[in-house]
Amino acid sequence: MPASTRSRSFSGVAVAGPRVQTIFARRLTSEEPRPDRCTDTANRARIFDVSLRVLPFVTAALLSVVILFMPRSGVPSAPFGVDKVVHVGLFGLLAVTGLYARLRLFPLAVGLLLYAVASEILQATLPIDRSFEVVDIITDWVGLAAGTLLHAWATSARGRRQRARYLRRAADEDS
Repeated sequence: MPASTRSRSFSGVAVAGPRVQTIFARRLTSEEPRPDRCTDTANRARIFDVSLRVLPFVTAALLSVVILFMPRSGVPSAPFGVDKVVHVGLFGLLAVTGLYARLRLFPLAVGLLLYAVASEILQATLPIDRSFEVVDIITDWVGLAAGTLLHAWATSARGRRQRARYLRRAADEDS
């Protein structure tokens, strides 16, 4: 059997046919340098765009860690119910920025639902003098739903029309 029609074997198992071997041989013996991924401007722009989309989500996630795991002594006193508003706003912000970063809805929602539960469990177990509250988990989930709906409305055609109409009206009032 000629060498060009035989397949290579590794420990008796065929790992590559002659066509694949030829492709790899050409790549290995090629004199041309392979282009770097970030040399052309389109790739650089795409990487920059991704980083600008992900940055708000990363910032919101870091903010949530600071707020949720701050010791009780560092939490300012506030009227009753403000804590729940903070939870709704925080998880709404995480949902909006996560969807803006083009994270898929289902994994983002599951991750944030689990984060809500885990944060309450950690608040009760860490020595930060915070307590576990089921109501906080429910308000986190409400914030997640509200943020998801807000993002859906903002990216819909109807939402864009309403925003444009509002901005036109505001510009007319200013002039």
